[in-house]
Parts: sequence; structure tokens; C-alpha cells
Amino acid sequence: MRKGKPKWERAVSRKFYEAVCRQIREVSALSDDIGVQHLIKCLDEYIDRGSVKSDFTEVEDVVFTLLQPQIDKALERSRRARAAAARRREARVQSEALAEGNEIEELKVADEESPMPSVAENPSEAEAVTTLSREAKRARRREVAKERRIEKHRKRLARRGSKIGEILDG
Repeated sequence: MRKGKPKWERAVSRKFYEAVCRQIREVSALSDDIGVQHLIKCLDEYIDRGSVKSDFTEVEDVVFTLLQPQIDKALERSRRARAAAARRREARVQSEALAEGNEIEELKVADEESPMPSVAENPSEAEAVTTLSREAKRARRREVAKERRIEKHRKRLARRGSKIGEILDG
């Protein structure tokens, strides 16, 4: 179960969508010719389909025409952000698979050096070795993740340091 707000399904960010709706409401306070619900429904249709087929009043047409470039930019920004997130996800999956592959190779080498006891000889020892190797894999994955976080932190500090140096020099 998810906690908090339900998943946002629109092609633009929630923050942008709420800002545009707020702009529509503020403009509607200035003119009686603007139907807020009608304009928001048209906004939803434009975001979902990329076009609107509706009868606008002159004022609504002006408002919507002024909002269209902002909406288009937000759609493009969201598309790029989703593509970048997908690339990061794919890279993470590949790096985890690579790291896991390296761990499996290390474990195979370790297993070859110390043979597993026969299950017929002592079943509890075989379970202990299997559990141990599983725990060893988990420990290695945690260690690799910790190293990644530390490296990311170092890079962040280096970037901040260079920015601070630029500010002090400039």
C-alpha cells in the first residue's frame, strides 16, 4: 500500500498543473466571461490529447492561447525528465546486474576453494552454507551501495567546493 498522495498520472507535473489552475482561477476573478470548470476541462484535454475542440468565449480563447506555450514547455520538460529517469533506472539495473555477476563469480571461486558438504552427510551444514552465501551476497551488495553513496557525496562536495571557490575569487 502506498502512503500519502495517490500516484500522479498526468503528462505534466502536479506542481505545474496546480499553478496553471491557480492562474485560471485568478484570471476568472477578473472577467465574468471565463468558465473556470470549462477552461480546466479544456486544459486536461489539451494535456492528454494535444488539442482542444471546444467553443471558447473570446476571453477564454485569449487565456488559453496565452497558456499554451507554457503547457507545451511543461509537456516537453516532463517528457525529457521521464526519459532521463528511465535511462537512470536502466543504468542502475545494469550496474546491479554487473555487480551481482561479479559477486557470483567471486562466490564460485570461493566455493571451488572450499567444497560444500554433501547434503547426505549433514543437511544442516548445507543449509548453513547456502544461508551464509546469501548473507555474504547481501553484505557485498550493501557494501557496494555504501561505496556508491560515498562516491556520490564526494562528487557533490567537490562541485560545491568549486562553486564556493568561484564565488570567493569573483
